[in-house]
Amino acid sequence: MSILIVGEKPSVSRAISSVVGADKVQKGYTEGNGYIVSWCVGHLVGLKYPNGYGNGWEQKWSFSQLPMIPEKWLFKVTDSTKAQYNIIKDLMNRGDVTEIICATDADREGECIFRYVYNMARCRKPVKRLWVSSLEESAIRKALTNMKPMSAYDCLFDAGYARAKADWLVGMNGSRLFSVRYGGKLNIGRVQTPTLAMIVQRDHDVEHFVKQKYFTADLNCGDFILSSARIDDEANADTLVSACDSKTVTICSVKREVKTEKAPKLYDLTTLQREANKAYGYTAQQTLDYTQSLYEGKLVTYPRTDSQYLSDDMAQTAFDVLWLCDNIFGFAISHTPDISKVNEAQ
Repeated sequence: MSILIVGEKPSVSRAISSVVGADKVQKGYTEGNGYIVSWCVGHLVGLKYPNGYGNGWEQKWSFSQLPMIPEKWLFKVTDSTKAQYNIIKDLMNRGDVTEIICATDADREGECIFRYVYNMARCRKPVKRLWVSSLEESAIRKALTNMKPMSAYDCLFDAGYARAKADWLVGMNGSRLFSVRYGGKLNIGRVQTPTLAMIVQRDHDVEHFVKQKYFTADLNCGDFILSSARIDDEANADTLVSACDSKTVTICSVKREVKTEKAPKLYDLTTLQREANKAYGYTAQQTLDYTQSLYEGKLVTYPRTDSQYLSDDMAQTAFDVLWLCDNIFGFAISHTPDISKVNEAQ
């Protein structure tokens, strides 16, 4: 008897394979020690486009087709990844597979990726959920001992499925509506369109920015200069200067403080993308792609998260990476960082 583990990406599945002992490489999966480990390479199954529903939606776009609201949502296998889907489908329905473990990413998208395939394959075998966002061996082993039935994550799937349907309804209907109205192909998206609108508005604001003149009253104290707050009216600034002219300034007290500033938090994806754009001109997608590559090489933590902390199982890896930075790249780290300061339990 065998247990099938389905991951979202080959890199994650390789890490799981090494933990469970599935070391025999086959086409599209690895096998061994009572386990079969395969992967989805992203979305293998997705919602059908309107043309696949009939209802006249496959004809030339027109206002009469709108709104398009399916009575029953239909799915199709993605053409570019059909071969991998067939491999997983056959594995799910293989006679010796008695149990399946969903090991896709620990989020609603990962939940949908697995369940779309599971449902399309008409599989009814029991499923457990491996909830892990780290490629550390200790984290994977711990997660394998704390799995829950797939039904415990039904609400997470419902949230992902609802988002997919919202994307479809807004995107398909909006794209056809505006394309027909304006006589050209226009792509409308639930996230894409408002984001583009914000970019266009900001670009307009920058393009039409008008400088506003303001004034300050400066007091020359010899070794330093004191400046007033911003004053929009030149007459008010002149009045303040006149009131202070030839007057004596008395400094009543001087207070000095030594302040300790905490180290900045670790990067989350958004902050990293912003800094990489400033420093290197990378687009957000480039930064995500590069970081994903580093993650697959176990050099950074899971990038698709807002977390700015490390879990307990990552402490030793953090020290190993710091050692590499010091000894190979010559960063000259002269102290031992306190990892507890960025621990998620703090």
